[in-house]
Amino acid sequence: MSSKRVRSLAVAEHIAATISLAEPPTRVVDLIAGVMIIEHSFTPDEAAEFAEQRLEGVKRELESILDVATPSGTFARFAFNSSSDEHLQGSCFVPPEEEGTPIADAKRRRLDFDEYGAFLRGLS
Repeated sequence: MSSKRVRSLAVAEHIAATISLAEPPTRVVDLIAGVMIIEHSFTPDEAAEFAEQRLEGVKRELESILDVATPSGTFARFAFNSSSDEHLQGSCFVPPEEEGTPIADAKRRRLDFDEYGAFLRGLS
């Protein structure tokens, strides 16, 4: 599979659509490699090389997705980790310092709603 055929935007859109809402902080480069292995049948070495080459482009595309979602009020499944833009996390991930706060409660309710919605979609 030629890496030239896979665009950074397509990889970013796949990550944005499929990342778990509860995903703990995960290196963006690892998420990219995972997409390439699962969706494009890259070997682990090919995926790692592709991920390193496209990291900055994919991060820019992910930032653009968030830039569009935030002002429009669209729910984003992910956020960049507050400590490092090299890591993404699910938007409902609760870090230890948020435990017991209203923010943690709201994230858990949103996660429950998403799981309930997935269950209902599975019925039809």
